[in-house]
Amino acid sequence: MAMFERIQSILLAGMIFMSLYHISFPIWTATSVDNNVQVVVTAFSLVASSGLKILFPYTFSFVFAFIIMMLSVFTLTQYRNIALQRKLIVIIIPACSALLICSFLLCSEGQGGCTIPLQQPVAESGYLVPLTIVVLASLAGYFIQRDYEILKDDRLR
Repeated sequence: MAMFERIQSILLAGMIFMSLYHISFPIWTATSVDNNVQVVVTAFSLVASSGLKILFPYTFSFVFAFIIMMLSVFTLTQYRNIALQRKLIVIIIPACSALLICSFLLCSEGQGGCTIPLQQPVAESGYLVPLTIVVLASLAGYFIQRDYEILKDDRLR
């Protein structure tokens, strides 16, 4: 239980939960003007209730969220090796930014890529969850760096 004594461990756990949320729940939804067809963008695909299912560009969101989740789990388990945590967070932060950009593109493409006239779409977790993951990763990186500097200067808490 010693790994949860530091704030970055809690932030990394938050990143894991937010990545799971991004994978599990819809990113963006919209309903057709005549309320016949509902279009849902998930981390895996664009699915319409009329039977349309498009996989390819939408799987990138899943890949980035999965990479972030796995790297966060590994970083969390390496709580005794701050130097390795510093290296891993340098990989995680660009992956978080890529997930944010991918989510923005998928939400805009979901609206523009449909041939069905849609009502106002609802970006359920499309923007907020990836943005939260970026903020959590940045804060975790800050606290990991701060711990590294404390240990490097040989000043214990």
